[in-house]
Amino acid sequence: MILFLNFAPIEFMGGAEKMMLKMSNIIKDRERTVLVSVSKKIADFYGKLVLHRKFDNRIKSTTSQNESFIKLTFKSFIPLHKEWKKTRELFQNARIIYIKFELLETLIVIYFGGFKALRKTIAGIHTPLIYMYPKGFFDNLHTWLYESFLSKFILSRMKKVHVLTAREQFFLQKNFHLKNIVLIPNSLPDSYVKNNTVETIKNNLIIIFIGELSRRKGADILLDVIKNSPKEYIFHIVGDGPMKNEITDFVKTKSNCKIHGYINEDEVKKIYKQSDIIFIPSRAESMSLVTLEAMANGLKIVGSTEIPIDLPLFIKHSNIYNKYEKYLELFRQIYLQKQNGKFFEEKEKIVDYFRENFTDKKIIPALVKEVFGLS
Repeated sequence: MILFLNFAPIEFMGGAEKMMLKMSNIIKDRERTVLVSVSKKIADFYGKLVLHRKFDNRIKSTTSQNESFIKLTFKSFIPLHKEWKKTRELFQNARIIYIKFELLETLIVIYFGGFKALRKTIAGIHTPLIYMYPKGFFDNLHTWLYESFLSKFILSRMKKVHVLTAREQFFLQKNFHLKNIVLIPNSLPDSYVKNNTVETIKNNLIIIFIGELSRRKGADILLDVIKNSPKEYIFHIVGDGPMKNEITDFVKTKSNCKIHGYINEDEVKKIYKQSDIIFIPSRAESMSLVTLEAMANGLKIVGSTEIPIDLPLFIKHSNIYNKYEKYLELFRQIYLQKQNGKFFEEKEKIVDYFRENFTDKKIIPALVKEVFGLS
């Protein structure tokens, strides 16, 4: 049995939750899988305390009457309670425990399985270990903890460490001297780009921001960019978070900007199809599904140097200072390229690059074999 532990409820369906569900579904035909998360009440308690947000359900519950999905309630953590016994047995019987290496998930593994459970745990580094530009007490605490001897000690005793990018691999090898690292990037289904065609609207530059509306994700920089952009730049904002109300109030004053909130996959694809740029001014970033979805639709990636994927210059445009003035200059250069008539060919080139490097057909066999030890 392979147990996937994700602190946030799967119904939240952020990038990490989507990946956990995807991996579980891929492997379940080869070996029994169980997807474990905490209840919404526990997640919201932590979210309000640390993240200043709640974990809203974005899809219909997948856990009802399904033994493949387990929700940990407050009762699950009460020693000798029947829920505690059930959960403890689950962790002890698992062949592999896959986590995102969030501190709370690590503590849950140790609580139910003991320190010996680390030997069968795989740490999936799906979020940045450290924040290069931490904001506030909890960001600084996060960076301190994940650079500490404690993190090195825990990771060195785990079965494997699964990283998505060469940057994380280099960091762990250089600073923690780890030997148990497997580098396998994220991917999207082949059907996502099957017969995919790109579109472009010549007279405007269409820019999309997808993600949590928070300072950590650079939503404040997004606001500065919009405030100083010409009317030819059209912005679509997809997501929610702590800054949603502030951004919503501002957008009401701008005719070239629309905030969509959280929308379903089909609606997002429609916006991708007409867009030119995915804007990621994040202060802490890993290899997000958003970057892959953008490439699959031929979008250029404009963002901070915290985007850790090594991509060709015709795809990725980085701002080493993460200042809105530099982003405006990058947008202007891309807008001029679009006016010069070769932009459509570049969008097709980006889609081709994605097909060659980040489809499930290429990535999944290596993931199943090297990470989970299955043929």
